[in-house]
Amino acid sequence: MTIVIPRSITFDAWPAERDRYGLQIDHWNFVYDDDGLHVSAVIRSLSGEQIQFADEVQHTMAKQPADLPAPGDVRPRPKNKLAQILADLHRRAEQNTGVPQRVELTGGLRIDMIVGIDGMSRILLARVGVYPSVNEWTTTLNHLPYDPPLETTPEQFTHNGWWCLRAAWPTPEKVSL
Repeated sequence: MTIVIPRSITFDAWPAERDRYGLQIDHWNFVYDDDGLHVSAVIRSLSGEQIQFADEVQHTMAKQPADLPAPGDVRPRPKNKLAQILADLHRRAEQNTGVPQRVELTGGLRIDMIVGIDGMSRILLARVGVYPSVNEWTTTLNHLPYDPPLETTPEQFTHNGWWCLRAAWPTPEKVSL
């Protein structure tokens, strides 16, 4: 039996195709390089046939790494209420090195920031009973008065009923607020 797998299958369609042909994924492989994201998988049918599936995803980043500002470089930031709150929070954290500075927003989101004596900046987003959303995390980082490293991935944990996301990175040498 020859199985034809369309190049443009969506993840939503995968369960129907899997059930229809009795397919099983042995393993996935993802490689990201200068040409884009390369995805490959070994798929096995019920009869034991192996199918190698490979596809490429074109770059979706508007900027290449050379075009991005160096860590700590100041870039123009949105001038809205959140940007002002975060600039003030960062200013207080710089003035009180090693002492957590906190702001609680009206929707229940709490943001803590520390500029540590160890040369690291730390940020924590917290909510009672539920983790802050990915959108809240991204929006907060996008409105900081400087660029955190691109690979900033939050750690999840809970503490005294607060569900938290936190991350740390080297403190930029100079931030103009």
